Amino acid sequence: MSESVSRRFFLKKSLTTPILLPILTFHSKMDVKQNLRQVSILYDATKCKACGLCFFACKVKNNLPIDGNPSWIGQSLSEKTWITINIVRSSNGATSYIRRSCMHCLDPPCLPVCPVKAIYKDEYGVVLTDYNRCFGCGYCAVACPYGARHIDKEGVVYKGVSVKCTMCDDRVKNGLKPACVTVCPFNALEFGERSEIIGKARSRVEYLKSKGIESYIFGDEEDIGNSVIYILPVEPEKLGLPTREMRIPPPIALQELLIQRGGLAIFGAAALAFLSFILWRREMILKAKIKEIPKT
Repeated sequence: MSESVSRRFFLKKSLTTPILLPILTFHSKMDVKQNLRQVSILYDATKCKACGLCFFACKVKNNLPIDGNPSWIGQSLSEKTWITINIVRSSNGATSYIRRSCMHCLDPPCLPVCPVKAIYKDEYGVVLTDYNRCFGCGYCAVACPYGARHIDKEGVVYKGVSVKCTMCDDRVKNGLKPACVTVCPFNALEFGERSEIIGKARSRVEYLKSKGIESYIFGDEEDIGNSVIYILPVEPEKLGLPTREMRIPPPIALQELLIQRGGLAIFGAAALAFLSFILWRREMILKAKIKEIPKT
């Protein structure tokens, strides 16, 4: 990286952190309703300007390094980056953006493949990892259809375990919004009860379509949906978002096999069970593609 880029980035980071810290630390505790049950984040790509404040807020809140990249657009998710923004170009050539992060699935595929039950959902429906139980086998990272989980090999957060976005669960429990939502200046991010968020998303899409603007919702399903809901200017599949088959968790029998035989991977049983999961998912995708073949 050139000296000029390094200097620009250092200045940007130096200026951004002092601005964000007071916002994240002293923001009113009344900004989130009490007694929430299933919380969700709404990301509206039609409002997002890729300003990068959500990216930096996540870094500041979780004490994550910048990883040497001066741009927050187009970065890959990693143990050091839990939120990133990708460029989207719609069918009419217009440029938009899409947030990438853990989607906090309602029925997360990563959860049942953990052989030591280190992955769980808290009382708000947030998908979390017990760092004291996780031993870094990486099964969850492979099972995640969004590529959101990564093993922390360097000890950025907790060495040797699976890390990702936590939806700022500590802030939510104290009546605060997630850091990324708090700092968004364009109202592209909202936070609240999942039912309320879905209602807002559907109303917004209906409004956009009434204006002739192409728009779609992603993640609002009740069976394989997410706690991060998207409003998109392009069909989800065209953005590389996973199909329904990729988002379905393994059957109960396979879950039990992974849990009972998981334990110590050195005996090979956990690896064999996980291979069964991979083959099962591949079969689901193949069946879906066969259904798409036109019948003559």
